[in-house]
Amino acid sequence: MDVKDIGSIKEELKTHISSPVLKKGGMNTLSEEFIPEKPVHRDRHILDLGKLIKELLELRITGTVFLEGPSGTGKTMCFMTVKKILDELIFSEKLDGVIVYVRGRGKTVNQVLSEALKNLSNQRKERFSFGEAITALEKISREKPVHVCIDEIDMVKSYSGGRNYAPSTVQDLLYYFSRTRNLSATIITNDFCFMDRLTDIRVRSSITKERTILFEKYSLQQLVDIFSYRVSLAFNDGAVPKEVIRKLSEIVHETTGDVRQGLEILRFAAILCAKEKKDVVDEEILRAAVELRNTQAMIDKIMALSDTHRVILASYYLCFRKSGKHEQTSQEIYDVYLDLVGRIGKKPLDQHSFRTKIWDLTTYGLLEQLRIGKGSRKGVERLYRLTIPIVTLNEAILMDATIAEHVKSMAREIVEARVREARGSREKLEFTT
Repeated sequence: MDVKDIGSIKEELKTHISSPVLKKGGMNTLSEEFIPEKPVHRDRHILDLGKLIKELLELRITGTVFLEGPSGTGKTMCFMTVKKILDELIFSEKLDGVIVYVRGRGKTVNQVLSEALKNLSNQRKERFSFGEAITALEKISREKPVHVCIDEIDMVKSYSGGRNYAPSTVQDLLYYFSRTRNLSATIITNDFCFMDRLTDIRVRSSITKERTILFEKYSLQQLVDIFSYRVSLAFNDGAVPKEVIRKLSEIVHETTGDVRQGLEILRFAAILCAKEKKDVVDEEILRAAVELRNTQAMIDKIMALSDTHRVILASYYLCFRKSGKHEQTSQEIYDVYLDLVGRIGKKPLDQHSFRTKIWDLTTYGLLEQLRIGKGSRKGVERLYRLTIPIVTLNEAILMDATIAEHVKSMAREIVEARVREARGSREKLEFTT
């Protein structure tokens, strides 16, 4: 048995987390959470937001600030920069109040309020009703003004209610933030139509254009400036040539426009340089980093699906392993699905519900439906085909602890069945000859 000493383990770890192209601590400056000292092309937004929040805290008034714009345009970065500045003023007692941040994605209204309360008062209670949370917030805000940022408000789910808990909606949340003394909020949304969908006249009347800050998609030159700055912080001089930064900016500008996409590509590029022992990020490394990022983004998309959707995709994968065909009927996938769900120990969907879930996957862009004519007056056959590389789906399945072992077991059985079939065919051929 090869036993390594602490020194060799330390060297291996240093190699693993470092890169020949990065400065010390450079990877941290490529993080989405990193707050740059120089907010390129967003200084005006930060100043405007800082004035609005400071005014709400100083005057102890209620109000809601809206930050609108596409993903990756600096909305969260701007708020966190303002929070850092105002927290310093609060700490030095030049400003009274408290500021907290909550990410709304995937949470219900009640969970958003519960997280805000934990950040404000170290509450140990895990679950609050909407009324309990509002009462607790009012109590805290009587002592000092409270400002809560709710990020991705468009991804917050209504609470349907339950035992001893009444239903609550995002509009209920916004109403109380616009009516409770000493309580104010910053609301961040990627959805330009979010406010148009608000139907509660009490909420709409509290929203003013003076407290709405728009974040437009970055231009190509702005992206060049932003990535040039981050590269100067993270990478050794000359490690990322100007033409590579330009190419990266063009890729981001032509696709999502999301700065976070570019930062992720730069992180992958640094990792690839360490692996390939290169001291410069050339265009070949950049292309490979883009591919890695796209693969990871697709895996993240699959992992964000419901368990049921992932099981159906795994069933498609097993159908492919079994037949070698990229096109599968819903019945073929359903038959494998029944076997997989049985091994997992879950109740299967009926065929109607299963077809609805299959259609969801086409809506999400992971499967596509093909309509193949059967011939004169025989109707059409609907086939489903994966829109992403099968190896990417396989990687996502292996990351799902609930189904990975069952899928691997079923895949082995498929291979063993093929081997037995091939062996039987060979023996039959030998016998006849």
